[in-house]
Amino acid sequence: MHFISGHRLKTLLQSKIFVFIVSVFLLCGISSVGIWLLVSEFKGGQADPYSRCISIGGTCHNWYEHDCSGGYKTGLCDGEFSNTQCCLPCNAACKDAEASYKDIPCEEINGICKHKTNYCSQTYIKEKCDGPEDRRCCPPNPADTECTKRGGMCQNWVEYTCVAGYRSGLCIGGSAIRCCLPCDTKCYDDEAIFHDPACDSLHGTCMDNTNYCASGYLPEKCHGPDSRQCCPP
Repeated sequence: MHFISGHRLKTLLQSKIFVFIVSVFLLCGISSVGIWLLVSEFKGGQADPYSRCISIGGTCHNWYEHDCSGGYKTGLCDGEFSNTQCCLPCNAACKDAEASYKDIPCEEINGICKHKTNYCSQTYIKEKCDGPEDRRCCPPNPADTECTKRGGMCQNWVEYTCVAGYRSGLCIGGSAIRCCLPCDTKCYDDEAIFHDPACDSLHGTCMDNTNYCASGYLPEKCHGPDSRQCCPP
């Protein structure tokens, strides 16, 4: 029969206690991670309907009202309305490319070039837009003749800047769909020569004050007509 000294017995007990404590902490840590993952998928006791879209850097929008430069992907935004879809992210390179495109063939018919997964009340037309093949021309709705007969195009004023300015009440659709008035060669030439240091110093953008500006316009900081005002960030 072997006897264990008191000192050794104490050491063994301390080791077992230490192992037990570490095991408890590990289990608690795993449980905490599991709980955190579950909680991240739920808000207010219900599953977050947008979590799958957010996880890939997207944003859930009503695709009838919001144009998405990166294009839409279906099935990632659960919820009450089927027209809520996942707008895929558009990074800086994507935005720069979008700004550089020249879409004269589409603009000549008062259309708008955008990713083909965006909503278009008409049938998209191929080969009228710069950029990749899935960027296509959405022609105007025949019901928008009050706008198009003036040479304008109906578009979402929150998403697009219109050099000549917008007029409301000339387009069908929601209140965000407004008539972008035509900007001829002189209009574009004038816009190109304007210098706006007072607005630039605020990192703002000078444009016609009928355009959307979330922060509110600042007068007397832009060259050109009085209606051309500074929209700060």
